[in-house]
Amino acid sequence: MKTIYSFTRFSLLYFLCAAAETSATFILQTWLDVGEAYGQLDMTPSGMRPVKWVPYMEYATPVMLDNSTQLEIYDENTTYFLNWDNNTASTSVYFSDASLGSGITMLQMDAQGCLTWPPATEKPDGWMWCYMLDYEYRMFFYNSSYLSPPQDCDFSLVCLIPYQNKKQGVFKGRQRF
Repeated sequence: MKTIYSFTRFSLLYFLCAAAETSATFILQTWLDVGEAYGQLDMTPSGMRPVKWVPYMEYATPVMLDNSTQLEIYDENTTYFLNWDNNTASTSVYFSDASLGSGITMLQMDAQGCLTWPPATEKPDGWMWCYMLDYEYRMFFYNSSYLSPPQDCDFSLVCLIPYQNKKQGVFKGRQRF
């Protein structure tokens, strides 16, 4: 019953925003080998800003799918855009990296509220998580329907769920599994 209620509430919010040609604020959600997780913008020592997965919703970074189908990521007072680190593209694996400039385009939300990337030639829903050497779960995209994910990685849908900020303007801080 709770799932039906959540889906109904989400569908109503999504279609109201679409009808008004506006965007709503969401958080990213996926499912790891250890359970449900939420997207948080991170910063590595090398200066990259990947999306990592954290266990608690209150630590998630708010996002918005804008009208040009880019994913905007709001971290404190700065807006970033979801982008790919193309250094890994030759293997059909794309590492998520947020940038200040324009990000990847043509992201879409399906009827279940999950993200797809139609320009992917083989697997438009190829979202993947990988458990990294820094003991963090990170977001990737894998555009191959013929090969299994690399070791310590697995496919998982990435969905948008409505963001409910009970404490406006308060950033909860960084979190890890």
